[in-house]
Amino acid sequence: MYFDSKKLTYLDVEKFLNQFPKNLQLSALNLINNIKILPNDELVSEIKAIVEEINSKNSNNVKIGILPLGSYMSSSSYMMKSYRNFLDHYDISQLSFSDEEQFLSTNYIIFVDDNINTGRQALNIIAKMFKINKSDLQNDKLYLEEIHVNNGEGEKIISNNIINHIKKTPLKFIFITGYETSAKDLKGYLTKYCELSENNLEVRIKYVLCENDKFFSGGSLTNDSNKSKNNIFREIKNNFKQGTTETVDLKNFLESIGAEVVKNRSICKKYEQDSKNHCLGYCNRESLVIFSGSVPTMTITALWCDGKYENGTKEWKAIIPRPIKGNH
Repeated sequence: MYFDSKKLTYLDVEKFLNQFPKNLQLSALNLINNIKILPNDELVSEIKAIVEEINSKNSNNVKIGILPLGSYMSSSSYMMKSYRNFLDHYDISQLSFSDEEQFLSTNYIIFVDDNINTGRQALNIIAKMFKINKSDLQNDKLYLEEIHVNNGEGEKIISNNIINHIKKTPLKFIFITGYETSAKDLKGYLTKYCELSENNLEVRIKYVLCENDKFFSGGSLTNDSNKSKNNIFREIKNNFKQGTTETVDLKNFLESIGAEVVKNRSICKKYEQDSKNHCLGYCNRESLVIFSGSVPTMTITALWCDGKYENGTKEWKAIIPRPIKGNH
């Protein structure tokens, strides 16, 4: 398994598996063998489709700009390195908040990121850009303080001309993965709190995680879930060949570990949410999809979250750890 240009060694895997009870170690190995790693350029076909749609609707040449949904240190900015040649080929401008003239000449703006879960992080990034008063977000318990600090995710736009231009420009948000309600939730947030017109907003997610596709608790594939047939989340679930008893035991163990180690993350420690609601990934999404340079918090918690467990007497070491920062 490769992650962020580093290959996990047999020793890394062995150390991780040795934290499980012996009767669950084979099940845990099957679990990590089913982790799906997606490349950073996974959105090439989606961006190309949007560009072709825009060009087909406009007789004159239009200028299209693109931005990562986050700061220059974010996973979305890291993604952008993989798109340079593609963007040059399709004459898509990589926008900069320091170049007002470039912004004001842009007719469409594309925001890209690897993952969206509840939409709260994306909302706070845009709210920070627009210098939105934080009180409304705070009142509705949507404010994420760690994004709004000076070195937090996202940037404040200094130029009011740029802010006003973005607000009246058609915006396309594209994510590699997300939950089935994420697109609708984000559009609702942006229209309510960020003064954006719903007619100018589009949110696309390449791979959508539906409730029926969740790794442990998702249902079987029926005629009512045709939309999931070609979904990578469903493929992972179907590829996990293991007996029901072993799977339940593995789920129970991961739940117990996840509920302990996630307590020190801001979603529980700062925002006082019950750790049991995030023990299998934030909002218990149960995902096994990660990226070559980042791990979404939708991923099963014990895979990425270090921390104390068994009343603080033991230290859990994740196999693909995330740094302690904001919530996706």
